[in-house]
Amino acid sequence: MDTAPDLPPADAPARRTPGPALAAELAGSFGFVFAGCLAAGAHYADAELGVLGIALAAGLVLAGLTAALAPVSGAHLNPAATLAMVLLRRMEVRAGGRYLAAQAVGAALGATAAGWALPSLVAAGAGYGLPRIAFDVAPAQAFLAELTTAAVLVLVWLGASVDARGPRASAGLLVGLAFAGLAAAALPLSGGAINPLRWLGPAIRAADPATLWPHLIAPLLGGAAAAALFRFLCPERFRTGGVPESPAAD
Repeated sequence: MDTAPDLPPADAPARRTPGPALAAELAGSFGFVFAGCLAAGAHYADAELGVLGIALAAGLVLAGLTAALAPVSGAHLNPAATLAMVLLRRMEVRAGGRYLAAQAVGAALGATAAGWALPSLVAAGAGYGLPRIAFDVAPAQAFLAELTTAAVLVLVWLGASVDARGPRASAGLLVGLAFAGLAAAALPLSGGAINPLRWLGPAIRAADPATLWPHLIAPLLGGAAAAALFRFLCPERFRTGGVPESPAAD
């Protein structure tokens, strides 16, 4: 009796093609940012949603998108994750640049679509979903919070989605829950961007780059830190220099 073929593992570049992979990164980034911005707008209109509601909305959507798109693109859906893959030599620089471009476009479209879906006064009042640093939190404190939470998220993603020994079948759920937990902790303090896309999309829509350092640079540095820690924890995986992961490496 015929059986369905196994889905390709996350580090099998030969089984993927660049076009669908980039489309998957764009669509996944769109969905993640759209959900986060929509939840932020809903919270502004009705405070009963709360911090936990915003975190869960984005985290659960991220879980579903990661599980669905992993066989197509590896489901980075996060510039910090893509940077980590490049630094780990599991992805070529040119391919990483394509992933980053697709993610940025998806994030901008997601924030724009969320703004259209919300009443204009609500969208503007919520800053189009732009993460906000609490008034009593210093910029350096927000920077540290975003760097650390981003590093934890990328480390979870690397261990669950990339390492062949990891629980790939449940990677989407683990990544989504990790994001939700980290966002619930960081939202009242640093704004809880964690993933640079969560800031980038609304920042483009609102034309407001004021918090670029804590919400874009810090998470990227967190991704680099996660890559260094992952290499330290799993040195045997990199003795041969690693295998390119990207389907868009050519």
